[in-house]
Amino acid sequence: GKPKVVQHSWDYIDSIVNKSIELFELNSKDKILNLYPSHTIANWTLTSLPAYKVKCQIYNVSWNPYQFINIMNEYKPTLIGIVPAHIRLLSKTKGWQQLTFSGCRINIGADKVTQEDIDLLLDKGAEIVYHTYGMSEIPPPLAYSINSEWLNCDTIEDTYYFNDFDELCINDINSHDIFVKKQDKMKFIRRSDEKTSRKTWKNV
Repeated sequence: GKPKVVQHSWDYIDSIVNKSIELFELNSKDKILNLYPSHTIANWTLTSLPAYKVKCQIYNVSWNPYQFINIMNEYKPTLIGIVPAHIRLLSKTKGWQQLTFSGCRINIGADKVTQEDIDLLLDKGAEIVYHTYGMSEIPPPLAYSINSEWLNCDTIEDTYYFNDFDELCINDINSHDIFVKKQDKMKFIRRSDEKTSRKTWKNV
């Protein structure tokens, strides 16, 4: 989407990098396959700076579904960041049957993540699938879960509630994202039909 021109202090970025290292249990023996473009905040806070800080290997590549399988086989990463569209494209390639994520942890987000997406990765051998929501230019992820499309509400550190339209509101600011709520979990359904030109918790 349109850049939100959000600025962060180095201390804040450093704190998010530490959270990523803790969430993904990164260490010096890891090998990260980084698909995030260099201009995105995810590149810096989820992959590049965490790799630098723990002194592990990182391989930066541009997304190409037809080269991805060869890269996986050659590099054998232990952590990958991916989006649902990547999975759906990969599943239509000739090499999908031979693809394995064995020995790999995967972070998936940036769009609606279904249980089918997660199960596809697990069926392909992924050790853990981290489902993260609410990153954009405002790291860290607002909420996350492991191996599930249902996000854990108790991972949300900000004040939140759901309005009468089932839209998630963060610190009294509407995210314009509609969820189904079940006890201490929530599942993303879709973006609100209302125009999102107004302030949201991501660009305020």
